[in-house]
Amino acid sequence: MIKKIAELFKRSLFRHTVTTTILSTLGRAAGFLVPFFIAAWFGLGEKMDAFFFAYGFVLLILSLIASTVKTVIVPFIAEARSRGEDIGKFVGNILVVASVSIAVLFGGMLVLIKSLFNLITDFSRENINFTFLITVELFPLALFLNWTNVLEGTLNAYKKFAIPALSPAVRASVNILLIFLLKERFGIHSIVIGYISGEFLRLLILLSSIFIQKIFSFSFSLALTKKLKEFIKKAFTQVLGMAILSLNPFVDKAFASWLGEGGISVLYYADKLNTIPITFFTSGLLVTLLSHWSDRFYKISEGKLKQDVNKALKTTLFIILPLEVLLIVFYRQVVSLAFGRGSVRTSDLTEISRVYLFYLLGFVPYILARIYNTGHIVLKNIKAILICAIIMNICNIIFNFILMHYLGLAGLALSTSLVNTAGFLFLMIIFYTKVRKIEKQQS
Repeated sequence: MIKKIAELFKRSLFRHTVTTTILSTLGRAAGFLVPFFIAAWFGLGEKMDAFFFAYGFVLLILSLIASTVKTVIVPFIAEARSRGEDIGKFVGNILVVASVSIAVLFGGMLVLIKSLFNLITDFSRENINFTFLITVELFPLALFLNWTNVLEGTLNAYKKFAIPALSPAVRASVNILLIFLLKERFGIHSIVIGYISGEFLRLLILLSSIFIQKIFSFSFSLALTKKLKEFIKKAFTQVLGMAILSLNPFVDKAFASWLGEGGISVLYYADKLNTIPITFFTSGLLVTLLSHWSDRFYKISEGKLKQDVNKALKTTLFIILPLEVLLIVFYRQVVSLAFGRGSVRTSDLTEISRVYLFYLLGFVPYILARIYNTGHIVLKNIKAILICAIIMNICNIIFNFILMHYLGLAGLALSTSLVNTAGFLFLMIIFYTKVRKIEKQQS
């Protein structure tokens, strides 16, 4: 057994996946605690609903550019390195363009934000104003997250997984510390201060890693090279897809606002619990798969991708299926352990448990969909991701409207699980269709 494990560790993909998963778990462990501390210190209520709504809105903006760039950049860097191109110039161009795009987009949406919140929520005028204020305060977070995501994706493309994996621990530790120290003086605004300060420190760590390891030298400009134009085109398509897909949590919160006070908070806490095992399993796996698959696809053989994806799916399903069953069996105990202390009432715990159970039903399909999604990114088949996002968004609105009348907040969670399943099936079918076309072209 030990000999077999030792042989597996000789394979770089397996070794990187295991080590990155461990480091990511350590790095994100403190981050997992942040919502639990927030729950214990601030509980539920109208102000917390307003905060989570604003924070969710800012995350929507961030997903438009930052998280998309982190993944799309990897195959482009793999291709550029195989051709001996200037990576520092390419990354510098992306940083400048992405920062300007976020600033313009954020500013434009702030103009319409109050009217939008009045239209889709049942918040009072006071809470609308508070939500707007929190959104404005979170703007620096959008800029910092843009840079950290670009740098994280770049380091991952170079297979420098350790620092990006561990750096979230620093961010979360600063979050918790500052929220604790400032909560009496600044109240909910201390959460904003904690998030911004933690992300800024993480940015400094990633920049230092690139300089210390002398990976490349930055060159900043707005010059639109042929490669940058291609990247922008692909990234914009995925940005659009991510924007549409990221509307789902935002739409869920809007529906939840009509189901009584504290509904958004319940949805947020239950979703965070569901996100923890997903993040644990995918944080290392998807990062290393994207990097290794991109290298193999552009440097060795395009025909290896189908084999790589199938192998990853079988291994993943073998692990996550028993895990989902275990979480479903003990879902009440998990919620009680996470939120059973502090300001959360017993009645709220019952509702969080109910919502959490329905989120768990989409656990396996979501992870399998992420693996197929990674395959599409390697292929630069971003159009499929966009179409999938549109389908998922439309289905989510329809399912939310129907299921909330029968199951309340739990109906919104069930809708998310059904949508994840639909997305998985769509990405699977399109992936194999695309691969078959490549195989025919090669034969």
